[in-house]
Amino acid sequence: ELEKRGVEYEIRGEAIFVPNSDRDSVRFALAKDGLPQQSVSGYELLDDVNGFSITSEMYNATYWRAKEGELTRTVLAIPGVSSARVHIGASLRSGFSRSGPSQTASVTLVSSNRISASQAEAIQYLVALAVSGLDPADVAVIDPKRGMLAGPNIDRMEEPGVVAEGQSSTLEQKILRLLEARVGPGNARVSVTVDVNRQRQRVSEVVFDPNSRVIRNRTSNDTSEASGGGGGGVTVSSNLPQGAGSQGGGNSTVKNSTESVVYDINETRRETETLPGEIERISVAVLLNEQVLGFDANAEDSAPLMRSLVADFEQLILSGAGLNADRGDSLTVDLMPFQELEVEELTPAPGLVETLTERYFWSALQAILL
Repeated sequence: ELEKRGVEYEIRGEAIFVPNSDRDSVRFALAKDGLPQQSVSGYELLDDVNGFSITSEMYNATYWRAKEGELTRTVLAIPGVSSARVHIGASLRSGFSRSGPSQTASVTLVSSNRISASQAEAIQYLVALAVSGLDPADVAVIDPKRGMLAGPNIDRMEEPGVVAEGQSSTLEQKILRLLEARVGPGNARVSVTVDVNRQRQRVSEVVFDPNSRVIRNRTSNDTSEASGGGGGGVTVSSNLPQGAGSQGGGNSTVKNSTESVVYDINETRRETETLPGEIERISVAVLLNEQVLGFDANAEDSAPLMRSLVADFEQLILSGAGLNADRGDSLTVDLMPFQELEVEELTPAPGLVETLTERYFWSALQAILL
């Protein structure tokens, strides 16, 4: 295309360089033609299929090629994705199998921006819903620079560093909006550092309460045994009058009682799992331009007013950012005059009339001299 337009160019690696004078015009011309773009064929592949001269296997192969091309086009429409390939592993259903065919897919993409876990999951659902019988968990999303972004046996979780960076940026914007409502745009600087947990931890805990015991089982066993004296031989005592000899053959009873009690103690089982990304500590530093706060910092009574303003700003930031002192969060607010940036005066570009006048002036002067 550049050769057709007569534009000189040079290829350096993956980049194409053109003269600065032709850069803007070439960009507009290529954008008008939809270039640069990745050459991907979609459902137009089915337009040239002749049903009388093609087998079912060839038609299925062409159909899946068209499906992959259409999905590739959709993935390329995602902002930041520069190139992409979609592969669908479609298995044919066997006549001797009752279960349906298993489907898998993979998406390989290169992006200028970092693809988040939520975006990778969205790509999984995008591909899965376009292919019948395909489960989103069976779609693998791969970035050659970062590796596997999503797929089977992949925990859909942001890296702790990415989570910390995103939370820091969110808090900075939230605090900055609050402060600029008071001091005006450009008169506040906010820096937020979020420390997050980078390890996964699981804790199992069992707590017993001995004061809350409950009877689970009570067993009682009572036994009684009676014994009597048997008739012995004839003795002198037996022939004596009643009361004269000793009594013999008296009866006795033995009783035995046992009790067994089983208690249940109140038991509490607790399992706690700490996932990576939990906030451990937040540090906030705020610098405000004292020149717009409406007081003279050099005055004798400026110190109490400055402390009062700092306390008000600290309370505002503590409530707005949700800082927790028990967690170890820290906040620093300071008032200083901002350094004014020197603005260099730019020479305005010559207008169309000036350019044409200068051009024709030199042309006329050259004609006169010749």
